[in-house]
Amino acid sequence: MIWLAETIATLVVMGGASRNFVRHLLFGEAITFRETYANVWKRLGGLVVASSLITVILGTLGIAIFYFGMTVGGLLILLIIYIFSFCPP
Repeated sequence: MIWLAETIATLVVMGGASRNFVRHLLFGEAITFRETYANVWKRLGGLVVASSLITVILGTLGIAIFYFGMTVGGLLILLIIYIFSFCPP
């Protein structure tokens, strides 16, 4: 739960900072902590929802890829054991 909350909070702050950075690039405005957190508070709901969705999707894909890799690795080990079972000692 702590990892999930930390990831979502980090993405929310990064969302506010990215808006501040784009305004800096387009209009030459200064990048400040005050403006970054003002952007976060103005769009807190949308940023939390988007960050939560990204975290859940990436976590689900990561778990699926991990277990797929473990399955392939286990099958390769079983295949190697099977092949070596025919070799004389």
